[in-house]
Amino acid sequence: MNGFVEVPNRNRRFAYTFEDQILTVYSANSLPLTSATDLGITSSNKFLVATNTEKSTLVVFFVDHFPFDDGDAIIWTSTTLKVYYYIDGIHEDRRFSFDRLCFAFDELNHFFNINAGMKRHITENRTQTIETLPYEETQKEFSFVCNEKSIGGEIGIVQVLRWNSTIPLELHNQLAFTFESTVNIDFLLNLYAVAKRLFCLLCYRRNIRIDKVELYGYSENNLRCTIGIFHPLYSDCSYTEDRKTLEKTVKFHCLESKLSELVQAIADEKVYTEHIPETKQDGSRITVARTILITAAFEWTFTQTYGSPPLSAYRQEVKADILEKLDVLPEEKSYNSKKKSEVKLYHKIVSNVDRNLSEKIQYALKDCANILEPFMRRLYAINGMEVAPFAQIADDLQYQRNAYAHGQIDRELKENIVLDVIILEWLNYCMLFKCIGYDEIDIFNAINQIFTRGFIDKTKEVNPE
Repeated sequence: MNGFVEVPNRNRRFAYTFEDQILTVYSANSLPLTSATDLGITSSNKFLVATNTEKSTLVVFFVDHFPFDDGDAIIWTSTTLKVYYYIDGIHEDRRFSFDRLCFAFDELNHFFNINAGMKRHITENRTQTIETLPYEETQKEFSFVCNEKSIGGEIGIVQVLRWNSTIPLELHNQLAFTFESTVNIDFLLNLYAVAKRLFCLLCYRRNIRIDKVELYGYSENNLRCTIGIFHPLYSDCSYTEDRKTLEKTVKFHCLESKLSELVQAIADEKVYTEHIPETKQDGSRITVARTILITAAFEWTFTQTYGSPPLSAYRQEVKADILEKLDVLPEEKSYNSKKKSEVKLYHKIVSNVDRNLSEKIQYALKDCANILEPFMRRLYAINGMEVAPFAQIADDLQYQRNAYAHGQIDRELKENIVLDVIILEWLNYCMLFKCIGYDEIDIFNAINQIFTRGFIDKTKEVNPE
């Protein structure tokens, strides 16, 4: 891409080239700038407005720094800027104000049933005709709130016609967010992050490629149109999954019942995703780092789901006895103010003692047993083993986590720790979906598909009306 970038405080337009996420601005052959283009954009990041010579449109680059702020700064030959994201396809005759974002990417086509966008008819002479359905008849709606703004979400099937092509009609799924019109780019970034994190969670991998997002608004003639295309560059995925992996994407019907609540939890940053592996292949490796992150995800999700359940009876008794002794200790020993302050510190520490990791895992496993036990039995059977008791699984995970967290990497590895970590991954999803409000059948089906466990999906009984 090339053209001229506007620098209002120099009253000049400088030539540029854009390639491999690097914007290069040249000092030679600059042109005067009579009036700067004001698109009304608001953003916490620095940006430059430029022209795209090839397409005769405007483009906005969001960059790491702005070398033109200092009036005394000189571009001797050229200067380079790293671009984090940009918006191109902006026409001067269209107001830059958007109220709808549209996403299209590979995983979405396997998440939502694309066959729902057409009907097949077979005539008496065995000829077949395909009838496509309007977008409105295929869409499924949900809603959530982001940045205190109400967002209407929808997933539907879009038709694309291509003349002079061997595939003249193509169907693909589209995810759309609709909201009150805005020019705030930070808001756009937040919605992009919600969509990206949702599918990272549903696919249990980070390499979800959402290369562009279409921005919709209105032209000066008040006609609905695309007013720009957003290109994120900071989350580029160097490795893409094969078709077989994409086809194993969890299906929409498993999560439809509480999709609004799930997306809302992600928008509110109540879903921990730092433990999600980069690729499907990475997810098959249990490493020290992944073990620590998966246990961290468990601790977070446990608190979100269960809060702080009471301690076991014997620990509650011991805790109460210690606090009782600390309450009377200063008076019995005639402590001065300095020693009393120290006692208060220990009192606070003991008061905040919670269940340890092992107890939390046992508590969650018992609560999710109906869902997870079929998966656990098959996992252990494949490895020629009997299912371990919940207490042993929990104790081994706590032992290994503590060893890793304290740098004792060479400590003896528990025999079944790889299987235990796999079970903990399932447990994290089970707790999350329980917290969202999904029933046990939906949770079973979702875990079965996300982790490709090979079970036949359970079906719900439908009560006749």
